[in-house]
Amino acid sequence: MKKNNLHNDKKGFKVPENYFDNFEEKLFEKISQENENSSLLSDTRSSGLNVPDNYFYTFENQLMEKLNSEEKETSILVDSLKTGLTTPEKYFENIEEKILQKTITVNKETNVVSIFSRKNILYVSGIAAMIAIIISISIHKENDSFNFDNIDVADIQEYFEEGNAEFSDAEIAELLDDETNLTDAFGNTELSEKELEDYLSDEELTDEIIYVE
Repeated sequence: MKKNNLHNDKKGFKVPENYFDNFEEKLFEKISQENENSSLLSDTRSSGLNVPDNYFYTFENQLMEKLNSEEKETSILVDSLKTGLTTPEKYFENIEEKILQKTITVNKETNVVSIFSRKNILYVSGIAAMIAIIISISIHKENDSFNFDNIDVADIQEYFEEGNAEFSDAEIAELLDDETNLTDAFGNTELSEKELEDYLSDEELTDEIIYVE
């Protein structure tokens, strides 16, 4: 087999046109770009996230304290849930007696307000006295205006005949004085014979005779 002569190969390895003319500029650009990237990386590494001094030395202690406090809180909560709400022994057996005792003591301590107090009695009695005075004044005025002349003899007679007023002879005699003269009522009256006859014929004298001892 024959070896191919590379120097005689016209195709060979080709580079772009003007490659070596711009090679130096491209190389400097690449180096400057890498320098910028390295500077940015160093800045980020130098700045980074800062922590306080001795942070990692005390971190473990702080973490343990936090865990212990949380464990205590959870244990208290669990105990409260287990125990729940507890009442004293025989609480519901004596509660009725305690309530009754409290109500009795409250009733004793409160002041009883009576409607029949001295002030109310005086007030009501004053009103009753005023009403009695007004009634007595009105009755007195009616009695003053009362006149026997306004009453007919027939009305008086009917009143006695119906039995509304019954008097015995002794009671009538007590009403009459010893000096009373029944004829005085007719002393100044002049009656004719006809009037007497008419009166005697119409009236029954037996019921009207008054015996005076």
